[in-house]
Amino acid sequence: MTGPVMSAAEIDAFNRTCAFNAWLGVRVVAASDAGVEIEAPWRDEFVGSPNLRTMHGGVLAALVETTAGLSLFAVLGNAGPAIDLRVDYHRPVRSGPLRGRGRVLRAGGTITSIEAFVHDADDRLVASGRAVFMVPRPPAGATRG
Repeated sequence: MTGPVMSAAEIDAFNRTCAFNAWLGVRVVAASDAGVEIEAPWRDEFVGSPNLRTMHGGVLAALVETTAGLSLFAVLGNAGPAIDLRVDYHRPVRSGPLRGRGRVLRAGGTITSIEAFVHDADDRLVASGRAVFMVPRPPAGATRG
């Protein structure tokens, strides 16, 4: 890979066009030649276990997929649908902002594999996963995004 196709600000502008990502509060804070780094705030709506006050696993899975998808966009300048997602949960989240880091493992002709890691405010790994995306390549001369 030769570098991010776009800056973190450009990727974040694309990110904000997704209503779900906006609802999650995701923002792109860094981009590299391998992927992105995102941040997401804690919200009471994310609680999945009212008795334990822990974050719902679906929110963590969404952050893994979002981190992976935005990493795809950063590296290839194109988005596509996830066709497979695997998530591992490592510890409960009870409060505080989260940070996701993604890395494109292999960018193929139409299939791209990406890994993502989500950490809590104390930089402890709370979830990780791997996503596979189908990426339709734009025709020659087409604009990206």
